[in-house]
Amino acid sequence: MSEQSRPVDPVGGIPVPPPPPPDLPPVVAPPYYLPPPPPPPTAYPTPPPAYPVGPVSYPQAPPPQAFPPQLAAPADVNVPYGYYYAGPPPKPSPLPDQPREYHEFYRAPAFRAWKPWVAIVAAAVGAFVIMLLLSISAVSLGLIDVSAFLAGREVDGFALFAVNNVSLALCIPVIIGVHVLIFRQRPGWLFSITGAFRWKLFGKFLLLVLPFELAALGYDIWRGALEGLSWRPDGLLVIAVILLTTPFQAAAEEIAVRGLLLRCVGSMFKWRLPGLIVGGLISAIVFMLLHGAGDLWLNIFYFIFAAVAVVLVWRTGGLEAAIAMHIVHNLLSELFLPWMDMTGIFDREAGVGSAEVLVYVVLNLVTAALIVWQAKRWKLPVARVVTQTDR
Repeated sequence: MSEQSRPVDPVGGIPVPPPPPPDLPPVVAPPYYLPPPPPPPTAYPTPPPAYPVGPVSYPQAPPPQAFPPQLAAPADVNVPYGYYYAGPPPKPSPLPDQPREYHEFYRAPAFRAWKPWVAIVAAAVGAFVIMLLLSISAVSLGLIDVSAFLAGREVDGFALFAVNNVSLALCIPVIIGVHVLIFRQRPGWLFSITGAFRWKLFGKFLLLVLPFELAALGYDIWRGALEGLSWRPDGLLVIAVILLTTPFQAAAEEIAVRGLLLRCVGSMFKWRLPGLIVGGLISAIVFMLLHGAGDLWLNIFYFIFAAVAVVLVWRTGGLEAAIAMHIVHNLLSELFLPWMDMTGIFDREAGVGSAEVLVYVVLNLVTAALIVWQAKRWKLPVARVVTQTDR
């Protein structure tokens, strides 16, 4: 179509554009806002907020604070303006607030230098009073013949044996009382760094100790320990005294010497290793002297036995292994007493012992090595820090 044939705008005289071809789609202007695609069928609407949404005002009010109750301040306490008196500061803890081994477990925030000395003296005086009272009672009842001792005559030592065992057994509450009153720790903390006597572990230690002590008993029988034995008239009474008092007597010696004494001396030192060495030496020497032996070989045995017990306490974190070894040793060494003359039961003068005690020393060392190895396998803790939940 030519320019002359196009329709002309009647107003301006401008030609009208031709209409679009019929095959082109109409042009549609895009909308100003495209709606989002529809959600998938598994979508859920967002829940409304749980708190009211509104305008935030500044500054916001501070959260409420909980203050301790106000108390009347003592006359000698100066409370500055703007402060209040909430009471005296808390007492220092009697339990360690950092890792401590058994021998230094008294070294806590509440530890004072005078406490170990007072504890040692108090325990020694208490034990002496108990032994003195029981000895006087036995003499007054005619169980011990003092005139025979003064005359130099030999007497049967069964009464002395019973008084000795009962006296030592009665020392257990005295030692625990000193531990509680002076160091303000529960009785369980004296037995181990876990705060209790570990009975299950004690049974395992008994099983470990028993074979070696039976070997020592077999050695005694091989040396002729069964020769000349005859049943005593009071044999049943001897058996009853042994079974009822010997376990407590052995435990009392461990609680006193490897428990209270070792801890008192070990806690005097600021450093861990010197406390262990000095405390172990003093513990072993005191244990040796308490047996009153005048024979060199017997003293060697007592000293090494005590040193081995110190190592067991250190490497197991408690008294259970030492008590187990001591109980089994004493019970088996007293096995033949109901068939023996007990006249010289406390004879420990020079010449009584011999180099054969080294056999028992070797057996004790092997027993200790086995227990320490097992304790390492069982991952027993040797140091402990007491938390607030353990108290």
